[in-house]
Amino acid sequence: MITKQKIFVVVLCLLVFVSSTMGYGFGAEARVTFLKQYCWNCHSADTETALNLEQFGRDFDSPADFEVWVKIFDKIRNGEMPPAAADKPNAELLSKVLSQLRRDLLSANHKQYQINGRVPARRLTKTEYRYTIQDLLYIDIDVTNHLPDETASGGFDTIGRAQRLSSVHMQGLMRSADDALQEALDKGLEVSPYQQFKYDILNSPRLAYHDGKTFIDGGGIYRRIGEGLVIFTDVDFLLPSHAHHFDVKRAGMYKITIDASAYQSEVPLTLKLINKGLNGGGRMLAVADIPVEPEKPLSVVAFLRPGDSFYPTYAMEDNTQGGGIDFLMKYGDMDYQGKGIHIRSIRIDGPLSQEWPPRSAKQLLTGAEVTENRTLQGPQRYEVKLQSTIEHHVEDSLRRFCARAFRRPVGKEELQSFVDLARPAIAKGESLQESLKVPMRAILSSPQFLIFQEVPGRLDSYALANRLSYFLWRSMPDSELFQLAKSGKLQKEEVLRQQVVRMLADEKGRRFIKDFLGQWLMLNKINANTPDQRLFWEYDEVLADTLLRESVLFYQYLLQRNLSAVNFIDSDFTFANRRLAQHYDLPNLKGQQMRLVSLPPDSPRGGFLAQASVLKTTANGTSTSPVVRGNFVLTNFYGTPAPSPPPSVGSVEPDIRGKTTIREILSAHRDVATCNACHRKIDPPGFALESFDPIGRYRSRYRIKVGDEIREELVVDASGTTPQGDKFASFTEFKQLMLADKDIIIGNYIMKLLEFSTGSEIQFADRQEVAEIIARSKINDYRVRDIVVEIVLSDIFRTK
Repeated sequence: MITKQKIFVVVLCLLVFVSSTMGYGFGAEARVTFLKQYCWNCHSADTETALNLEQFGRDFDSPADFEVWVKIFDKIRNGEMPPAAADKPNAELLSKVLSQLRRDLLSANHKQYQINGRVPARRLTKTEYRYTIQDLLYIDIDVTNHLPDETASGGFDTIGRAQRLSSVHMQGLMRSADDALQEALDKGLEVSPYQQFKYDILNSPRLAYHDGKTFIDGGGIYRRIGEGLVIFTDVDFLLPSHAHHFDVKRAGMYKITIDASAYQSEVPLTLKLINKGLNGGGRMLAVADIPVEPEKPLSVVAFLRPGDSFYPTYAMEDNTQGGGIDFLMKYGDMDYQGKGIHIRSIRIDGPLSQEWPPRSAKQLLTGAEVTENRTLQGPQRYEVKLQSTIEHHVEDSLRRFCARAFRRPVGKEELQSFVDLARPAIAKGESLQESLKVPMRAILSSPQFLIFQEVPGRLDSYALANRLSYFLWRSMPDSELFQLAKSGKLQKEEVLRQQVVRMLADEKGRRFIKDFLGQWLMLNKINANTPDQRLFWEYDEVLADTLLRESVLFYQYLLQRNLSAVNFIDSDFTFANRRLAQHYDLPNLKGQQMRLVSLPPDSPRGGFLAQASVLKTTANGTSTSPVVRGNFVLTNFYGTPAPSPPPSVGSVEPDIRGKTTIREILSAHRDVATCNACHRKIDPPGFALESFDPIGRYRSRYRIKVGDEIREELVVDASGTTPQGDKFASFTEFKQLMLADKDIIIGNYIMKLLEFSTGSEIQFADRQEVAEIIARSKINDYRVRDIVVEIVLSDIFRTK
């Protein structure tokens, strides 16, 4: 339905340039004639097109010029240039030029592969560094807060060509290494942080302070019953864990058990469990519907860090019973007949890993014995007993650590350079763990750790293990992958197939799902804006908690069941809980747990584009733009992003007075010839998505704020016509047109996976193999897990 985006490039005039170097007999006079006749009117310094012919080069060794030549080839091959109204050379000449241009482009591309490989040198991304440090040192904390975020490049952060490594990065890396080693070596020798803790609600100083106070002073919103209390409103200051003397001593997984029931209610009520960190930011740990009758206590397992403080509260979906918040403000909780949540007890157990000392202390100190010594003074409770000389332990520990950190065998000289860094500490009589810190810090800041070690040509077994592991786990290989690399078996196709299935089934496979979806569908920007609460009062913390989970579970389900990627476009199922089902106007669900649900035949939902996570990400919190959403579809589904508008063209803004729809504004915009060329492609998918508001709610009218009023007057028109002349009257009909384009859309998805997994954009020389991968995937109905296998088995994936 939607073809490759046209760019304003020279076609015939550049064919003349090609011919002049390829022996087609075009002399200088002929070139000038062609230039004047076909090119200069549109592609000179005085025009607003993307290419200025007077400055364009013809050197295939220049990456920028090479890319333009590829676009020229595509426009000629697709018949998009010369323009329909322009004079055209005969078909024979065009065929000859295309054939020669293709050969020259392939030759130049393969020459580059032989010298540097297809993948530029690339480093660990911030996400990859986080997971690698955790897996390498056997720790749970995230130490990447010292590192700058990845630079936005319009593509994946794995793309080597767009990555940077500055002095700021290096300073952050060294600070991160210090934090990680302190967590692994120092804190691992301290007294066990495991604790079993129970709130003393009855004797809580925090609650005693609020007892008897008015609403304005934090009282009158709860009722004490026995050893517990009932919360009548959404509040964060009554039951925070730090105010009840629970402190997280060590980062890890903790089990929080809450015995609660709905109070003065005939239906279950929603409880939120929210965590606040040192920076004050909130994080939803759990949302649950609490039953009317006391049942099995709610049990939540969550990751907590030192400084975290969590609290349970009532979500207050319905606060009208008994007068609601107005009654509480005036009269307090006495005689209040409204709904609330009765919390009887709160218990915390953790960290749940009761292995102590932890793996970090025992695995990193190779050959040493770690034993408890209660006579030690200070926080350290365990001592390290050497079984040989400290020099021997240092060398053994660094040999194992280097091999895992560099993700390959380490030579004697390379190892010795790090062992030597420990000698000053050894000479001063420092402990084994102290002696290891300097060399380990150097290892974690070294190019061997940060940069992927690959050479042009076929990847060796260790490089292949790295590429596979960082693709599907975003981290270093595990012992099984290392062993397969060592034996050479990983190069076998059947072994690779087995590893893909194993790795996707592993819990670490969720890292890939979240990172890839976050970048491909821009879901890592889902919290970049906060919806206007006056306009979209339906949006709350409970709903926000479901959005990303729906998309992650949806993609995970497709991978696990090996279902067709056609479901990306449209599906008859999704994942939802009671809150999201309400938002989507689906049949009532019970409970806040996310589950697989079938969609009614008349539902507009189904596929990624109808998910509220995508719809919120592509809006600004107040209004929607067909331009933004349309270009999102073109870029992320069709792989045909629109070029930037000429500098003289202004942006398109909605009418905040509510008098004109965005469609009417865009209609006037398209009357400008330079705008219409792109907007005729951008606007149709954007119009179809106007059926959804900034929080992903299906709508028939626009909701706007005019002064102090909230109005829903202007009618949404989700109809449109594609550049090919296909008409649609609704978003549902537009999805049918997308289904007709499934080969293009899924082909683009396959290319995105290849780029994400290898660290390089698709090159001209890759096109034939990409087409073969797509063709093989199509035979099997584009099954999602099989596509991953095809990618891993490809030459593109298995070569530098």
